[in-house]
Amino acid sequence: MYVRGGGGTQVVTALYTDEQTKYSFGGPVRTVALDPEYVVKKSRQFVCGGRDGQLILNSKGWLGNRDHVLHSGEGAVHAVRWRGSLIAWANDAGVKVCHRAPVPTANAHLSRATVSHAFG
Repeated sequence: MYVRGGGGTQVVTALYTDEQTKYSFGGPVRTVALDPEYVVKKSRQFVCGGRDGQLILNSKGWLGNRDHVLHSGEGAVHAVRWRGSLIAWANDAGVKVCHRAPVPTANAHLSRATVSHAFG
């Protein structure tokens, strides 16, 4: 699978089949992370974020695609990664991690000052 796009449109394309899914968002998307089990799950989940400061979880359901805002209000989302059941993202305030169980729950927050001090 690979993701490509520009502006507010992202396209997820399978490498070995003709499957291609197009998603449209209200503003430019800066970073995208696919569910590690994207290929085997019918929900086809991924998270994305951008300059609008929202981290959005998109999933496929009976009535089409559904967006769920996981986090907002702390500046642009610069990077997002999804490993197992954990989703981590960096925004203007620092780094956050949430556990993706049936309902996302915030687990940890590292302030920008803490991250700068630890790696500076």
